[in-house]
Amino acid sequence: GHGGKDPGAKGPYGVVEKALTLDISLRVARKLRDRLGFDVTMTRQTDEYVTLGRRKDVANRIEADLFVSIHANAAKNRRARGIETYYLKNTNDRATLRLAHLENGVESLIGGDVSTDADLSYILSDIIQGQKEADSIRAARHLQSSVVSTMKPRYSEISDLGVKQGPFLVLDGTYMAAVLVEVGFISNTTEAKRLSSSTYREAVAEGLYKGIERYFQDDRTALLR
Repeated sequence: GHGGKDPGAKGPYGVVEKALTLDISLRVARKLRDRLGFDVTMTRQTDEYVTLGRRKDVANRIEADLFVSIHANAAKNRRARGIETYYLKNTNDRATLRLAHLENGVESLIGGDVSTDADLSYILSDIIQGQKEADSIRAARHLQSSVVSTMKPRYSEISDLGVKQGPFLVLDGTYMAAVLVEVGFISNTTEAKRLSSSTYREAVAEGLYKGIERYFQDDRTALLR
């Protein structure tokens, strides 16, 4: 998530969302390639700004099987903490709408494109839309449970905020299952300190890797039934 002129959220201990999410993403990609031989495409590999529309275009062009957007949360309530995973769907929940505005907002502020001709010409049937949502929910559940279960043994007070739905622009227009993972609140002093640690980010990456692995294992099992 984020990058370049879009830093994302900022927290204590010098934690900046764009830097820690890139670090975690690179770790996850390396694990998927080395352990499973997966073909992983990153929307960015350095500190560069990539529009949300461009991120979706990359995933759609290569016909990806899964789109994972990694972020860190922030809230006015400094006690807010925990891990949560989202799939695309409208909601009336005020906290989710605030978060979506936080993650989406820079596009309107700096004039980023959020749709392309490909998006506009691609019309999903009800059946395909339903399958994409079902796959996204399944992926979100696997990633959420895997990250939490990986972190819990060492960090017992980790808060599992669960799987939720939200209007995130980066997930809208992808042709495949798509999820957005918030790996913690950098506005929370304790979580910001942990996220500043390479050891903690490695544990988060391991959890994300396991969740992705389980999603595809589940997918293969379903195909064999």
